[in-house]
Amino acid sequence: MGFDVRKCYTNKSGLDGLVTTGRFVCSNQGSRAENKKYCVGKRNRAHTRTGCMVRMGITLDRENMTYKVHDLFVDHNHILQIAQTSHLMPSQRNISKHQAVDIEVADASGIAPKAAYEFLGRYLGGSAFLGFTHRDHKNYLRTKRQREMLYGEAGSLLKYFQDKVVENPSFQYAIQLDCNEQITNLFWADAKMIVDYAHFGDVITFESRKKQPRIRMMTPILIQASTIYTPTLFEVFQAEYEKSLAAYIVSSDGTNEFIIAIGAFGGTFTPEEECKVVVNPTSQTVLCSCRLFERIVILCRHALKGLDLLNIKLLPEKYILKRWTRCERSEIVQDMHGRNIVENPNFDATLRYKNLCQLFLPLASRAADFEDCYLLVEEVVHRVSKQVEEKIRGTSNIDASNTTVQESFSLPAEFAHVTGLKKKEKQTGGSKRKKSWVEKFQKKKKNKANKKKTSNSKHCEESGSLVPNSQAVDTNIEASLED
Repeated sequence: MGFDVRKCYTNKSGLDGLVTTGRFVCSNQGSRAENKKYCVGKRNRAHTRTGCMVRMGITLDRENMTYKVHDLFVDHNHILQIAQTSHLMPSQRNISKHQAVDIEVADASGIAPKAAYEFLGRYLGGSAFLGFTHRDHKNYLRTKRQREMLYGEAGSLLKYFQDKVVENPSFQYAIQLDCNEQITNLFWADAKMIVDYAHFGDVITFESRKKQPRIRMMTPILIQASTIYTPTLFEVFQAEYEKSLAAYIVSSDGTNEFIIAIGAFGGTFTPEEECKVVVNPTSQTVLCSCRLFERIVILCRHALKGLDLLNIKLLPEKYILKRWTRCERSEIVQDMHGRNIVENPNFDATLRYKNLCQLFLPLASRAADFEDCYLLVEEVVHRVSKQVEEKIRGTSNIDASNTTVQESFSLPAEFAHVTGLKKKEKQTGGSKRKKSWVEKFQKKKKNKANKKKTSNSKHCEESGSLVPNSQAVDTNIEASLED
């Protein structure tokens, strides 16, 4: 049994901002205003105010810095809430940060709020265990969109950048402004982008599937390349090597410079474009005029032929770039501040969560079939939950009180002068549409007719006489015609 509570008033000190006095009352305290009791509306709400006198007044004791109860009344004049309906009381409804993540993921996946709410309720065994209603679900999504658009589209993007920086300090972003303080360019790079650029440079796509290379010729250079290059890059290198076998020397000056062409047999011999190759056996360097290595960082067929002419059977180390090797992501990358970059800070927590789910779900499924086992598991879980909460409170770097959704967002001081990030002014008087003078005039006539109807009904009750319904209707029509 219980009841809903609301705050009647609080008084704060002008010196330190502490609440000095306050009063909490039952949600049924007071009564509906007289001008709203007999109004006829499209959707009539139930009368919840019963004049309940339950209250609790508190005052601040400055000496002990504690609050004392100075006014208390505990007798209700209405039926109290039962345990099965306590989750519907406004003071008991709350969306935690974990539930907010589920709501946002469902909304981003295109799931309607009603279907998402039903799924979350069934997942927990009923909507009573969610702690919020379907209306709260929809209100959260609406306020989230309004909060994101408080500073417009650019402000929403800036808030996204700030959230990423809080999640992972390696996230970098920059904003470029023009002479009129307007946003012209945005640049950002997350941890994965920084790590990929450090390993691969300007490479933006690569094959990540694991497959074994297929060596068609057992030559020393191909065997070496198959153990170093990734399978996809090895296929490209092997194709270049096979074409180098069809290369021939057009001319040579007797030193290390060659004019090499590739022959193609398609019924008639048609040589390809000739390329100049310069090989230095001392430093084991090779230069080709086709400049394939400068473009895709793989030795071309002409360069491979030049190395073979000087009896160099293995790839020189300077022509094996780490971006194409199997161990390209083995090194630790640091950001501009010297911190080690972690691509996903929540990766370890996600793995721990999955491992715990794999342990608990089979145990719960097995214990649910036997009452004794169920009671044993329930007792152990409650005991372990208390120990976990004590452990979390004892950890200095974890905010155990941060269990609700954070909805505040403040614009950084360095971007306060930007024109495109001006905060939208809050509308006063609610979000309802402004009514025209015709609608206001009709509302006045309607209120006047309701007042006369109320006065007539009260007069009849005092005199003890009952007026027929048809006569009452005629009276209202005559009153409206007089107006």
